[in-house]
Amino acid sequence: MADNRIMLLYNALSDGGAFAAGYGSWVTGLPLANLQNNQLFRRARSTNLTLTSTRFRIGFSAPIAQRVFLLGPHNGSGGMQYRIRGYSNSGYSSLIFDTGWIGRSVSSLTLPWETFNWWLGGAGTENDDPEVRPWIIHVFDDQVAAQYWQVEIDDTGNAAGYFEAGRLFMADWWEPSINYQYGNNGLTFEPNVIRETSASGAEYSERRGPAVRVFSFNLDHLPEAELYSSGYRMMRLAGDDREVFVIPDPADAFIQRRSFLGRLRSFGSLSQNTFQRGGASFELKERI
Repeated sequence: MADNRIMLLYNALSDGGAFAAGYGSWVTGLPLANLQNNQLFRRARSTNLTLTSTRFRIGFSAPIAQRVFLLGPHNGSGGMQYRIRGYSNSGYSSLIFDTGWIGRSVSSLTLPWETFNWWLGGAGTENDDPEVRPWIIHVFDDQVAAQYWQVEIDDTGNAAGYFEAGRLFMADWWEPSINYQYGNNGLTFEPNVIRETSASGAEYSERRGPAVRVFSFNLDHLPEAELYSSGYRMMRLAGDDREVFVIPDPADAFIQRRSFLGRLRSFGSLSQNTFQRGGASFELKERI
């Protein structure tokens, strides 16, 4: 079952999947393939909001195991629902799991993508970030595995007249066996502001976009077997340039505000704290 331990998603397996042709209806210039591009402004957009349009299927050469399903940032309305199903065959007839229809817990942001690279938004609920679009963050109760995946969106009341999203992130994950340290972590913001000072000393500033989120934390006293397998693998594959999606607390009501797609801006040495146990420090910066 989901608990409060941090989750780190990396190595986008979905980039190697194949979308099924003819399932769903997507704008020619904004195709599903854009969900496999790490530039978030390259989004996929449905042609309309009928249930037969706002859906897609993606298959893989072999079954992939998943703990979290991620799709976003999206323009879903407050009434949006989604459903994820996994199948064992390409005919999508042998069902493995079905989430059923699940509603959004946060409100819609209705500004267009073009505004500050589609991120700057309006007011939201307590779980919304007023400056960024939300994600579908579905944490499965237990690990699931399937070779063929079907995703459906029900958002017929969306005032935009379409559903769109920037990234499908089905990835490997690391859920450390011991959570990060309390009192030695933090979520902060890095402003995206140009400032100038006049000859008289008056300061002028212009906000060019939303401040990016930065989250830092330390892991400590992890078994060396875990640190040098799961931890080492994530650090090696993600480096400081590839995507990592961080979910500090999967059970938190503020999951949309605390979770984001970013990169490991810095990570400390794999250290030995005590006999056969160690740790490391991490800092993630949001990607916009």
